[in-house]
Amino acid sequence: AAQPYSLEILSETYNNITFADEWYNASEDISLPMIGENWDCFYDENYTYQWEYTYQWEDGKLSIFDGENCLYVLEYPTDKWYVNGNNACLENGIFYGASVMNGYAQPDSCFMFAYDLENEKLLWRSADQTYNSMNFLVKGDVIFCGYGFTAEDDYLYQLDKNTGEVIDRLPLKKMPDLMAEKDDRLYVHTYSYDYVIQVF
Repeated sequence: AAQPYSLEILSETYNNITFADEWYNASEDISLPMIGENWDCFYDENYTYQWEYTYQWEDGKLSIFDGENCLYVLEYPTDKWYVNGNNACLENGIFYGASVMNGYAQPDSCFMFAYDLENEKLLWRSADQTYNSMNFLVKGDVIFCGYGFTAEDDYLYQLDKNTGEVIDRLPLKKMPDLMAEKDDRLYVHTYSYDYVIQVF
């Protein structure tokens, strides 16, 4: 089983309720592996993830590229399976993604999953209401992600990458919306607070 990281909140700053893209664009300390400025194409060490849709929250597809070669095209129906390039990850043939639905907590919504693309097999899905952030981060055998809503508790979760089990949660004042990592620190934007969190 994966062991959770120890987390220490170094700073919690009121941000006058800025949107995630405004926070990110104004930051000089962090960067995301984003291509372009439309928040629809991201990359990691091995792959590029391109999200395409006609209108936001309608049917779309995620294409995964290895260089110039398109390896997979994943179809996502409606907002329940909302995805874009920054909440997708492919490692060793295993695709990590998320199902997100707007609104208050409902059954069978707002979870992460791992899917074996070669064998077309669902390996795990996390508990409901563990994910509705804009992105997640993979660090070793741990996935950092967030969930929260108006009248619900707000947490930064750590999931076991091998099972999807919640192995730790850190309460925050608002839902973790967008996060980035640099020098063993998590920079987390929420609706009204920005956090810097040390990772041990």
